[in-house]
Amino acid sequence: MVVRATGRRSEQASDQARLEDAPVLDVKGLSVAYRGSDGESNTVVWDLDFALHRRRISGLAGESGCGKSTAALGAIGYPMPNMQVLDGRSLLGGVDLIGLDFGSLQ
Repeated sequence: MVVRATGRRSEQASDQARLEDAPVLDVKGLSVAYRGSDGESNTVVWDLDFALHRRRISGLAGESGCGKSTAALGAIGYPMPNMQVLDGRSLLGGVDLIGLDFGSLQ
């Protein structure tokens, strides 16, 4: 025998399932560059997409110097000196972190 939830409880369960499936952080098309002393930009992260979900373990792996930290800092809208996010969006709770001023990030 199969028993199905109906009414308010099933709506709450459905809302909870949607919430858990939705990414906490959703990054699309992230491209990041560093400006050299000559003023030229050197793109080090190109068109990166990733999503972080509740109750899931995620990792960012790669060789030393491949852009892991640059990608992570760019994704949270926290550029290092001479670093610039060229393109992309990074949504946290519906707010795009890229381009927010430092005070708003705090």
